[in-house]
Amino acid sequence: MQFFTQYLSPSVVEISGLVFLGYVFVYKPARLLLGWLSNNCCSGCKSSRILKAAPNDWAVVTGSTDGIGLEYARQLAEKGFNLLLLSRTEEKLQNVALEIGGKYPQLKIEYLAVDFTHTDIYENIKKKINSLDGQLYILVNNVGILHPIPELFADYPEGFNMKQINANVVSSTQMTDIALKKMLSQKPSVDEKRPKGVIVFISSSAGLIEIPTFSVYGATKAYINYLGKVVAAEYASKDIIVQTVTPNQVVTKMSKELHEASIAVSAKSFVSYSLKAVGSESMTNGHPKHKFINTTLMAITGWFSEKFVMRKMLESMLKKSQEIKEKNKVN
Repeated sequence: MQFFTQYLSPSVVEISGLVFLGYVFVYKPARLLLGWLSNNCCSGCKSSRILKAAPNDWAVVTGSTDGIGLEYARQLAEKGFNLLLLSRTEEKLQNVALEIGGKYPQLKIEYLAVDFTHTDIYENIKKKINSLDGQLYILVNNVGILHPIPELFADYPEGFNMKQINANVVSSTQMTDIALKKMLSQKPSVDEKRPKGVIVFISSSAGLIEIPTFSVYGATKAYINYLGKVVAAEYASKDIIVQTVTPNQVVTKMSKELHEASIAVSAKSFVSYSLKAVGSESMTNGHPKHKFINTTLMAITGWFSEKFVMRKMLESMLKKSQEIKEKNKVN
């Protein structure tokens, strides 16, 4: 018996190694596969029921004139939702309203020009939402800003970090407060299977993994992740669906300098996958490619020393920053 125990009793290191290998090569791939199957085969049916517009249902989309926000506006209009578009530039809002309204003339398309880097805008937004002829059913907290060039904390332009906090953190907090109170005060839907409302937070994988040179941006997204999780838990019994989306790179005007073809996905594809997961995944990476990338990154950062990972990431980001600056000089 001693012979067998001598060779079959694993050490702590061996157990740890086996657990890690099982986690990375068995558990995580299986979870990704099941998640993909659920997202593509099952959740689409659930989300199609949840996202079936009733007469006079409204969707509010912040940052709705470009990228992800514009794509949410387009795809929600396709599903039959009236739209309230919120963004900074009135001319762009008019163009988006004309584009979507021309394609779906039966819908009501309204807009309000607001600058989310300011904090004195929410009373006007609240009045506008309360004046809508119908029910507020969806809020997409999409607006956010990101500096196009990676920088060390003290090298960002004066005041830019506070603008990020206002646009990314304050906007999500204030808009969610307005939307929740409105949704909870409305009459129940005639369709008992539908929730009272849907709130979507567009976050980022930068809120899951610490990325040097994006300190404040990543911190704002970590805040959104926390807020989304807790609000989802608090209001599940109130029949409010909350989804937090943590993409990797999406092809948008905001982050065009950082795109890598092998990582980035189109805004149209990203939004389509994210909407399919509404009601099934309260926290999602959205696109299957991003699920794989983010899971792998988190496994790596969990295995290697934090110092090593952060140092390598810092070197990579500073190199990228220098390349962008040199490119801008040439242009």
